[in-house]
Amino acid sequence: MADPKARLAELQQLKSSRGLTIAEWYEVSAILKVLGAVDQAAEAERRAGALLAKQIPPEQPAAPAQATSYQPRGTGLNREILPPGCVSMLLGAALAFYFVLVFDTSVEVPRSNYFGYSYGGGRVNNIGLMQDQMIGIVVGLALLFGGFLMRLLRGSRAADRSR
Repeated sequence: MADPKARLAELQQLKSSRGLTIAEWYEVSAILKVLGAVDQAAEAERRAGALLAKQIPPEQPAAPAQATSYQPRGTGLNREILPPGCVSMLLGAALAFYFVLVFDTSVEVPRSNYFGYSYGGGRVNNIGLMQDQMIGIVVGLALLFGGFLMRLLRGSRAADRSR
């Protein structure tokens, strides 16, 4: 905006000749706020709001709802790309792989010296970690088997629908 006073004078001329649009009334309000005439700016916003209210048609009462058959909407997830059975199988395989080949059940034992003899040192298996490993493997295999069943049953249901 180059000169607010010049633009305000231009808008005043438009107001006397044809009237102002809603956007022009809001522009007048912004210019008046910049110039410090807050009361006049509020009046300009009130006039813009009144013009806007005239343009919006009154709300019509809603038509009564028509009886339709229920059709659930999708979740937005395309189940053909990666069905839940495949997700379960992948998650189960990854979990089982981790607990069988990566998970470490041993812990470090400190080395102690007593009367010239060395005791301990190295690593020993921890029963609690071995139990965690077993539970992880069982859960992974359960997910893998459950995903396989979901894929298997989904295929038989699709065959039943096509008959």
